[in-house]
Amino acid sequence: MISLAVPLGSFAQSTFQKACGSTGNDEAGATVLTNDGAIASAGVTSHPAFWTGDIWVYDADMYLVKTTMEGDDIWKQRIGSPNRAEKATSLAKTADGGFILCGLGTVVSNETEMLLVKTDSLGQVTWAKSAGRPGYDAARQVQQTSDGGYVVAGFHTDTINSGAICILKFDENGDTVWTRIFNSDGVAFDEANSVQQNSDGDYVITGSVSNAVSAGLCFMKLSNNGSLLWAKSFEGGNDGQSICQTQDGGYAILGTHYDPASENGLYLIRTTALGDTVWTRMYGGPEWAYAHCVIESSDGGFVLSGGIGSSAGQAEDAYLLKTDSVGSLIWSWSYGAGWGNDIASSAIEMADGGVVAAGLTYGTGLGSFDFFLLRTDSSGSTGCNEQVVEVLSSVPPVTISDIVFEVTSGFNVDSLSFAATSFGTSAPICLTTATHEANDDSAIFIYPNPASERITISTPGNLGVWSCEILDLNGKVLLQERTSSGPTLSIQVESLDPGSYVVKAIDGHRTYYAKLIVQPGWR
Repeated sequence: MISLAVPLGSFAQSTFQKACGSTGNDEAGATVLTNDGAIASAGVTSHPAFWTGDIWVYDADMYLVKTTMEGDDIWKQRIGSPNRAEKATSLAKTADGGFILCGLGTVVSNETEMLLVKTDSLGQVTWAKSAGRPGYDAARQVQQTSDGGYVVAGFHTDTINSGAICILKFDENGDTVWTRIFNSDGVAFDEANSVQQNSDGDYVITGSVSNAVSAGLCFMKLSNNGSLLWAKSFEGGNDGQSICQTQDGGYAILGTHYDPASENGLYLIRTTALGDTVWTRMYGGPEWAYAHCVIESSDGGFVLSGGIGSSAGQAEDAYLLKTDSVGSLIWSWSYGAGWGNDIASSAIEMADGGVVAAGLTYGTGLGSFDFFLLRTDSSGSTGCNEQVVEVLSSVPPVTISDIVFEVTSGFNVDSLSFAATSFGTSAPICLTTATHEANDDSAIFIYPNPASERITISTPGNLGVWSCEILDLNGKVLLQERTSSGPTLSIQVESLDPGSYVVKAIDGHRTYYAKLIVQPGWR
């Protein structure tokens, strides 16, 4: 048998990390695959406040970016109106090839209102609407419905200590069909973060309900005309950030568990179609973590996104982890340079099993914070600025109770004059193409790879491998080897089961991560 020494990239799928934005603060909140085989992401781009002579004006706009599957820019649109602050929190593609965005914008005296903006396939504004009541309103997620209209989830508050869940149904032109406001207690702060129309045409929502005594993850279902069918509180998960319907008609709900006595963790609940619990899992570790998004993968497992405390210090990294269909961990990675905050707010699965995530990154040179896009391979790796995260999975106790809501309605909806203009620059953070040339000075060499018995590792320039660890995709160290000198290091792998692993090698100057494939030997 003849084996060739090749760098990791020869086995890798196309991956990247990139930043978009301006000299201000920028952030992505959502991403989708487009009808024409590209990636669209939405968020906010902001600009330094300026003094008019009477007041300080803070200017921010919705930001809609379209890229190829390889991360190359197609177009970038800044959407909004002058001298106001607007932000997109959610994005969905529409049946006509365009997009629908929702979010929030300032009105007067720092009050905010919900925003709903429809664009064509080029990101040009078709129409824009605001919806609000006296006080503060924000839209968190939008989805196009089976009738061609839209459903929006968010919250309303008129005091600092109380809030209400808001669900609004719009027709295809942005006119309201019905509105619902749900409040569990006059002094409670309730909010909705995610909404999905399910296969029977009804709506499921997750968010949170909280008062001075307790806080819980909220899971509720509405009929197609907005009538409340049931509502449950899961005390154990303190908020619900994302919900998706599963292939068997049930649901997966992702939230964050906040524990003052320990670290925060991601809280995943799997339910039946009736909202009864099938299983729960909490994913934690040496650092705190919080949740943003859950999607079901094509293999019936789940991909979770959020943020996690960085091992490099007082910062946070973008965080992705994948589980199987019963919540057992498959892989877990953090992404970030380590000196600022990075977040993965949204995730989608690619046809090759990789993941595209959108969020926020710090320190790329464009601005203070930048719009962050990354694409991984099927094992969760992007090829740079990343680390395998060791995760502790547990089965947390959960207390389920019914929620009684006071239900009202009524929002003021107005048309807005929004425009889209081309705006912003991009900066690649790292790029791994489908193959690397043999003289690539950023690749670690593993010989042979795939392997069944023994591998030899060398780093760029043959500077010498000081130590090597082989980890599973959960970050657990399975094998390790150290040497004091020599350009290469060898390690036996015949004890490993066939599959994919991560090789961590240190040459005294930097740490390298690479994928190793172990195949069955001649045993």
